[in-house]
Parts: sequence; structure tokens; C-alpha cells
Amino acid sequence: MLLETADGSYSLPGGSVAVLEPNEAAFEKLVEGIPSIVSKRVIDIPPELHCPMCKEVMRFAVLTSKCCFQSFCDGCIRGNIMSKSMCICGARGILVDHLIPNKTIRDTIDRYMESGNTSSGNTKMYAMPCATSETKKRSRVAAYCGSDWSHDDEDDEERNYKKKRSWYGSSVSCSAK
Repeated sequence: MLLETADGSYSLPGGSVAVLEPNEAAFEKLVEGIPSIVSKRVIDIPPELHCPMCKEVMRFAVLTSKCCFQSFCDGCIRGNIMSKSMCICGARGILVDHLIPNKTIRDTIDRYMESGNTSSGNTKMYAMPCATSETKKRSRVAAYCGSDWSHDDEDDEERNYKKKRSWYGSSVSCSAK
């Protein structure tokens, strides 16, 4: 029998330390028959609405305004620019301040997601991509600062746009590690 210590760890009755390890096989067997809430049925979305970096449907599409004028997920291109100080097209000296929200693509994706029109029978399972390490870091900063978003320069319209995107809801979780 394991005994919980004051610091929250566990020890055996003799005082030796116990190391808990997950039983992956038992876990897989248990969750095998449970229907997944990670996936959501949506219509096929055209490839031009997929991010060139992560290959998923663009999340908060932005346009690079100083180099290739290509659209990407905000998190994908922002993380790339911040870590490498360049766009994926190779242009240097690009700042995240040069990213412009691509409202046309955002609205188009919204229309696809809201339509739910599956009359063509052309549906597939779709799962949202995981947040990048940069967006996770910004979320931690926002939580620490007590704000709902960590970008101080973000306008109310952008903040409201992100809040209305219900298809990014908490019931959808990461499908990759």
C-alpha cells in the first residue's frame, strides 16, 4: 500500500520511495471503445485554406505584408518569425508587427464551418491542431497577468473575433503531441 507524504509524493510502508508509472496497455484497452470528442464532422475545406506550415485549416489567418504575401496560421508564422527572425519564404528582417489579419480567409473558413452543409456527402473527420509552444507561452503569460489575451496591441475587434470562434471550443483538444 502506498502512503502519501507531506510533500505530495508516495512512499512504501517501509519508507522507500515509490515511482508510479502509467500502464499504457491498460489505458489503451479502456479508452478503445469510448467515442472521441476530439473530432468534429465538417465539410472538406479547400487546400488554399490550409496553412502552408502545419497543413491544417488556418487558425486566425494572417498575411505576411513585407515579403511573400502568403497566409498562415497566426501561431505558426508568429512562432517561426520569433524563433528564426525570418519568414519561411527566406525573407529576413520580418517582424511579427508586419503580420496582418487576413479577414477574407477567416470569414471564408467561418462560412465553411458554420454551413455544416454535408449534402454532397463529402465529409471528413477534422481535429484542431495543437497550439504551438509560443502560443502556450503567451497563454501562460496572459494567465499570470490576469488577462484573457497577452497581446497588448490587439484591438477589441480582433479579441472579439477570437472569442466568437466557437469551433475552437474547449471540447476540441490536441490530436498530436
